[in-house]
Amino acid sequence: MNILDDLISSLGDDSPVYKLHTCVFWTAVLSKHCGLASTFHEEHPYHRAVRDAGSLRHKSALELAEYAKSDNVLEASIGMAAINSLIAIDEARCVEENAFDILAREGRDKNIAVVGHFPWIPKLRNIAKKLWVIEQKPQGEDLPAEAAAEILPQADVVGIT
Repeated sequence: MNILDDLISSLGDDSPVYKLHTCVFWTAVLSKHCGLASTFHEEHPYHRAVRDAGSLRHKSALELAEYAKSDNVLEASIGMAAINSLIAIDEARCVEENAFDILAREGRDKNIAVVGHFPWIPKLRNIAKKLWVIEQKPQGEDLPAEAAAEILPQADVVGIT
């Protein structure tokens, strides 16, 4: 979990949590900013209970950010949204660009790892020297999430959403 520890330690000032919404596809945490994350789902039709459910708004955003390290995927969704709520974004530097276009440009003839399977993966496979797709629910040539520790260090370019 080193990358998460590094990310959390780089966030700077903490903030109170004003709102938290966990919905079918997205989880949102409103603290210093509004942070979004995909709502991850368990394999079975129900979620495990979330620690301190009912009192999460009484925690700080940094406290919720620690949930990103949880093996409970719903807690991890909350943690990622909390992390995103603390990242200061300079909107003057933002551009609207498609993830495929960035990976195609930066990854041409390079080793690319993508976390998550997307519809444009076959197109990216034709551009990359080598392409690994790391997926919670692997399909085709995808690799399971457990392969990340071995694969990511081999990549020249990594796409993580």
